[in-house]
Parts: sequence; structure tokens; C-alpha cells
Amino acid sequence: MCRILLLLTLLCCTQALSAQTVLPGSAIGDKGSVTFFYRGAIVTYPTVRAADSNIWIQQNLGAQKVADSFNDVASYGHYFQWGRWDDGHQVPNTPLKVVNTLNPNNPTGINFCEDNYLVSPGASAGISAAPYWWQDGNLNSAWTAALPAINNGFDPCALLGDGWHIGDSAEWANVYLLEQIVPNTASAIASNLKLSGSGFRQRVDGLVTLTGNAMMWAMHWTSTPAGPLGSSWPQQTSYSVAPVFNGIYAMYREAGLPLRCVLKYDARVSWGIKGEDTICSGPPAAFSIGEFPFATEYIWEVPTDWTGQSDSSSIEVTAAGSPGDLKVYVLNMCGDTIATRSKYVEVSTINPIISVDGFILSTAEPYIAYQWYLNGQTIAGATASTYTVTENGRYSVGVTDSLGCAAISPPYDVSNANSVDKFTLAGLNVNIYPNPASEILFLQASVPLKAVLSTLDGKVIRTIEAGNTLFLKGLPPGMYLLRIENIANQLLKIEKVV
Repeated sequence: MCRILLLLTLLCCTQALSAQTVLPGSAIGDKGSVTFFYRGAIVTYPTVRAADSNIWIQQNLGAQKVADSFNDVASYGHYFQWGRWDDGHQVPNTPLKVVNTLNPNNPTGINFCEDNYLVSPGASAGISAAPYWWQDGNLNSAWTAALPAINNGFDPCALLGDGWHIGDSAEWANVYLLEQIVPNTASAIASNLKLSGSGFRQRVDGLVTLTGNAMMWAMHWTSTPAGPLGSSWPQQTSYSVAPVFNGIYAMYREAGLPLRCVLKYDARVSWGIKGEDTICSGPPAAFSIGEFPFATEYIWEVPTDWTGQSDSSSIEVTAAGSPGDLKVYVLNMCGDTIATRSKYVEVSTINPIISVDGFILSTAEPYIAYQWYLNGQTIAGATASTYTVTENGRYSVGVTDSLGCAAISPPYDVSNANSVDKFTLAGLNVNIYPNPASEILFLQASVPLKAVLSTLDGKVIRTIEAGNTLFLKGLPPGMYLLRIENIANQLLKIEKVV
């Protein structure tokens, strides 16, 4: 029931579903944002182009806000154990679980829905003893966007979108240098990264310690493995602002440290859903989203006048004519929504209408290809924008636009192609002006005229029984069809009027 209520809530939230990165400008200090799904809610984090030209989130993952001061508690965020993902363990004060209950003791041994903080046996006595979390980890260990494996944990930053990742040791070293972050609180909070004294969560008792005090512990995991420094030290690298050192520091994997996500300065940002930005009305169009680790269900939402459904990472849709947002919700095996993606898709609708000038048929709008038909059969060689009729029958024209969208016009019946008056009719010079018009439309010809102005769907708006002036005042702006006949009811021309 909770999952259903959560999903219904998400489906109603139409204003902030587009998980995406708004890139900052190219100047150092320029701001942007990233919107993504985290801990059961859609969140937006500010980002900044730091002195290394890369794009960093300006707050720790899980933090309520960007730090205003070094001891700003709301900026501390969540505390991840090295190699673990957004399963809930990172939230402060989550329950403890001893490592020797994991089998095997690596990322593959964690139940995806696990939300316990891992500690070694002996923690209750205040002394941590082996085995440690991921004790056999070494320089081959990794923390990437790939599925969890014996030597890989899943990167929580991957759910921010393509290209986002936990900063590695080289990226942290470079940004520390260029941002001039030295072991004092002033440089940490004054930097574009706005580092605060978030401290860390201990590996023994799970308590958060050394926050915002004179010790100045602003620590963050890197994704670079350090390897074990002896059999009892399964450590990984972190970067820290501390009074006696600045930069790289080794920590147990069991320690809980904050995370910062980074996007390379030259990254090609993907909005998530892959497919054309504009599709044709009528024929099916395909869209897809990259496979999410742990995903067991994909729920797609299409605009109201579209058709298409899928529970996989791809979908085929048919658009009826209106543009709209195509959305997908990604659920895991626990029934939690782990990501949302949205893509606004335009729809190209072409509606060719045959215009008549004597015995010459044409379409008013320009297209890149034409094919004329008589009684449903292709007319050989009739591939121009106009066609001069030579026999009675039902004519239509198929057109293709620059996007490759195709449509066939409604049929037009010709019944007087063999009339003795056809050359006379074809030679009549009927002028309509001005077009576009606002209040009056004039018809000029050498014979009395009858005219009918109608909407594109055939509703009659104005008529002239015999005359040359059509009053338009009071009509809504738009496009209309004007049918012109002589007083013998012989069709002279059909023309679009704006």
C-alpha cells in the first residue's frame, strides 16, 4: 500500500519530475543545479563550477543545505561506508550490524534493502576486531556505477544522472590545490565547495564524532582504493581538512564519511531518456533509458493523447498530435522508487489540404516530397507540389516533411474535367487580397462570384452569393478555407485564408 501511495504522489508531482543537470556557466564560481531522486523524494542541489573547472555539488549528499559556516549542522549530510550505496545505512543513527553476519563479506553479500551500519565484532566492548567490512578489498577494489561485485560497490552519485560520480583522489587533490583549501576552517568554508566540519561516523559504536569543532574534521571519501595497509587495516582514501594534515588520509571502510558528487568539465550531459526530441504524429516512436542497477520495474507515463505502455527500460509510443512530457519511474526490488527521468517531446503534425486553381491542384504548405493519387492509385511521375487534372476522379496527395513525417490529404473530387468550359475556367484570373486579412477580404475576377468561407473542419462561417467583398470582422484569428464558384456553381478555386 505504501508503494502505491508513493507512486500516486509522484505521478501528481508534475512540476519537478525532470531529473536533470542544469549546467553552470564557464566562469569559476558560476552556479547550476542537479535534480534527482534521493531517499524517497525528488531533491534539487545547487552546483558550482569550481577552480578545477569541474562541476561539484555544493553540499554533502543528504545535507539539508549548503553550509553557511563550518559548524552548520544542517550541512553535514549522510555518512556512507566505503563501497556502499543509497540503501539507508548512511542516515545517522541507523541500527548497527556486525560484519561477520555478511556472507560473503563484500558488496555481493549485502541485501539491497539492507539499512544497517556495519561494525566489526567486539564493537560493544569498544574495541573493533576482525573481520572488517570488505576485509579482502585491495587495489583492485572500486566504487563505480557498475553493479555491485566482489571488487566493486555501486556509486551513489550515479543516480544523479549520466557522468556524475564520486570524486577520485586525483580530482580531490586538484580541487584542494586550486581552491587553496588549507588546514583551517576559513579556507574550507570560503571555497566554492563550501566544506564544513561534518566529521565522520565511527566504525566501533556508529556515533558521529568530531563535527564542527576546533579539530576541523571536514572529510570526504574518494573513489580511489588505498588497499590494505597490513592485514588488520582494510583502508580506503579520503580527503580531509584537519589541523595536523591536509589532503589524503586513510580510513577504515567501516567508517562513515560524507560524499560529494562531481561532473567532469567536458562531460556530455544526458537527460536520461534517449529518443528523438520531435516525433511524427501517427507512426510509432521508440524511447529508452539506461539500465539502472537494482532496477526491477520501470513505470512509464505518457501524455494523455498518446498511447504506449511498458514495464521495461524501453517503450514504443504513438503520439496523437500534442507535445508533452514522457516520464519513467524506476523501482527496485524493495518497491522503492530510486530514480525518475523526464523528456519533453515535440510532435510534428502535418495536415495537407488540396487547393484548387481551375484544374490545377496544389498544397499550400511546402514539403520536401509529394506523390499524387487518383482513386487511391499512384499517378506515375506526379511528384511535384502541383498537379493538373486531365480526368474526373478522386484526387489526393501524400507529402513528407523535413523530419520524415508523412501524411495523405483528404480526397478532392473532380467531376468537370471533361467540361467544355474547362479552358475558360482554368483561364479565369481570380485574385484574393489582402491575405492575411483582418477585417475585409476582396475577391477580384471577370465574372460574378459566389464564395463560402469555412473552418478547416468544414464549418461554414461566411458566404457571398454574388459580390466581391467578404467581411471578416469578429472572426477569431486563424486559418480558414475559401471556396470560390461562379454563379453557375462551377468551382473556380479553393484557397487558404489567414
